[in-house]
Formats: sequence, C-alpha cells, structure tokens
Amino acid sequence: MQLDRRTLYQLLAETLTAPRSAARKILSIGGGYALALIAVGALACISALISVLPHLSASAISDLPNVSAPASGNPMMDNLIARPLLLAALQAGGMALFAGIITGVGRLFGGTGRLVQALLMLAWVDFFILVAQLALVVILLILPFLEGPLVPFILVVRAWVLSNFIAALHGFEKTLPTLGVLVSGILLIGILMLPYAPQS
Repeated sequence: MQLDRRTLYQLLAETLTAPRSAARKILSIGGGYALALIAVGALACISALISVLPHLSASAISDLPNVSAPASGNPMMDNLIARPLLLAALQAGGMALFAGIITGVGRLFGGTGRLVQALLMLAWVDFFILVAQLALVVILLILPFLEGPLVPFILVVRAWVLSNFIAALHGFEKTLPTLGVLVSGILLIGILMLPYAPQS
C-alpha cells in the first residue's frame, strides 16, 4: 500500500470509523524493523517537540523584564523539557516497551501478533492521536467552551482505537482478550514507572 496524501487522509478517517480495517491496512505495509523503528523514532521526536514548544515559548517570555517562565511543578519533567533528545529517547523506549508488553501478553491470550507489527501499529496510533489533538486545539480556539467534553473524548477515542488495533494485531474476535491485553499493558507500564514517580 502506497501512503500518498489521499490514502493518508482516508486511513486517518478509517482509524476512527473502522479501526480494525485501518489496522489491517497498516499491518499489511510491511517494511520490517527498519520501517517500524523509523516510525517510532519519528513519532517520539514529534511528541517531544510538541511537549517542549510551550516551554520554549515560556522561556522566551521569561527573557522580558520582571517576567519568569512557569515551571511544570514536576522537577523530573522540567529536567526532561531541558533535554528534548532525552525526552524523545524515553518516549521511543516507552513505546517499544509497550509494544513488547502487548505482544507478549497478547500471545498469552492466544494472539498471533509480532513485535515489529506492534511497533508499527503503536506509531500509527500515536500519529492519529497527535492529529486528533491538533484538531482539538483548533476547535477549542474557536469554541473554548467545548473543552470539558472534548478532552475526555480524546482519551475515549484513544482507548477505542488502541483496543481495536490490538484485536487486529492478534486476530482476536472477542472483546475480553483485547481488554485483557490493554489493561495488562497499562498496569505493567504503571508498575515499571512507580520508581520514577515524583515524591510528594
């Protein structure tokens, strides 16, 4: 499948309206680990850039007299913001870790997905969510009163798309194994991140 502009738009729409069909098309691209790792790296860099940009703007404002840049309140996050390459590397590592978890746990539930497929799948889901978030920003600039319902809606959409992509990855027809893989993956990531959580 050739990812030209028209196909890209169609895949983005299909990811929301028919995620399993979109997942099968993404997984049929192939390309091996080379393409998967490039996709993961690119999405990690874009995500890191989006995370850093507001703070860069704040730093520029802080150069003005009597104005200081706001801190996030999380020293670890402030440290990562100051090192965007490290932030991108951690995001890529987190994506690779999550791909490994959903691959391994999915196989325990009888799935057939492979790690290289999971990496490509997660890269696409992250790209879709980034596009959705940018669309959300535009909508909120025009209709700011919609922030309340739209922000949780993005989280619901992410869970909906990810669960359907996991089902397509492992060939699941039923919902229960898919939810088991997704919940297990999130719990394992949370447990692994506990030592790095900010202390109150």
